[in-house]
Amino acid sequence: GIPLILKQIMPIVNIIFLILGLIFKVNKKSWWSLYLIHTLLMISLGMLAGSRGATLFGLVFMLIAYNYFVHKVSIKKIGVVILTLLLVASSLESVRNSFKYTEERHSLIQNFEDINLSEVKIFKYGVIPLEVIFGEKEYTDYKYGTTFLSLITIFAPRSIFPDKLETGGEVITKYSHGSDYTGTVNYSPGLFVESILNFGYVLGLVFYSIVMLLSMLFSVHIYRKFLISRMKGSITSIKYFYFYIIFSFIPASFLFGEFTKIGISSVISLAFFLICYRIIKANIKVNIHV
Repeated sequence: GIPLILKQIMPIVNIIFLILGLIFKVNKKSWWSLYLIHTLLMISLGMLAGSRGATLFGLVFMLIAYNYFVHKVSIKKIGVVILTLLLVASSLESVRNSFKYTEERHSLIQNFEDINLSEVKIFKYGVIPLEVIFGEKEYTDYKYGTTFLSLITIFAPRSIFPDKLETGGEVITKYSHGSDYTGTVNYSPGLFVESILNFGYVLGLVFYSIVMLLSMLFSVHIYRKFLISRMKGSITSIKYFYFYIIFSFIPASFLFGEFTKIGISSVISLAFFLICYRIIKANIKVNIHV
C-alpha cells in the first residue's frame, strides 16, 4: 500500500534533496528545514514499519554523501557511527520482536515491559539458513536457477501466473518446516544458501563466488565513474553517486538477503530515482540557459 511505497521512495528523495543542497551550496534555512522535516518523517515511517533498513540506511547514506561532497570523515568517526547504528538496530529488533497483539495483551506498556535485548538475533540472520542446509539431512531437491528467475515472474499477478516460481526464501522455509509450512513468513536465505538450493553444494559455491566477485567489481566500476563525474563537476555525479550507494550495498546484502527481494528493491529504487533525476536534470538545463 501507500505506506510501503513511501518507505521505499522517501530515502531516494532524501538523498537527492541532500546532494543538491551540497553541490549547489544552498544556504537557505527553508531548504534545510524542509530537509530536516523530510528526514524525520522518513525515520518515523521506517520505525512504524518495524524496518531497521528504512530507519537507519538513510542516515548511512547521509554520512556517505557528507564524506564525498563536503569533508572526508575520519575512520574514528565512522567506527563510532557504525557501533551506534549496530546498537540501535539491535534495540529496534528487540522492540519489534516483543510487540505482539492479542485480545489479552494489547497494551503498549505491556509490550515495552517484555523487551529483552539478550534475545536479539541481528548477527544470526546469515547463520540460520546455513544451519538448515547443513543439518543432518543433505538437501537434494535442486531448483537449477528457478529461484533467481523468480525475480521476473514475481511481477506477474497470480490470476495470470498462479504457479509462479518460488523464491529462495520460500524454498528454504518449506524445506525447514515441511508440512508445518504456512507461507505467512519465510527465511531470508542469503546468496550462498540460495546458490546451494539451486546448484548443489559444490557448484553452488562456485556460482556464489562468481556472482559475489562480479557484483563487487561492478560496484568498484560505478565508484570510479562517480569519482570522475564529481571531479568534472558534472550533474551526473548525482546519478553515479546514487548508483554507487545502491550497488555497493548489494554484495553485503547478498550475505543474508534473498536474491529476489534484493533485486525487486533495487529495480524499484533505481527506476524511481531515474525519473526524479531526469526531471531535475531537465530543469537545471533550463535554469542555466535562462
